[in-house]
Amino acid sequence: MEKFKLALKRGFKRYALDALSAMALGLFSSLIIGLILSQLSKSLILLL
Repeated sequence: MEKFKLALKRGFKRYALDALSAMALGLFSSLIIGLILSQLSKSLILLL
């Protein structure tokens, strides 16, 4: 039973770390994409 609890605890820690990493990557990606789109829209306005 102890082995099961230990494995469950390790699995949860790994899942939590993977989930937080994925959320951070998504946030960073959306910020970069937003910055690129903002700069593109500013340059298109200047061209018109």
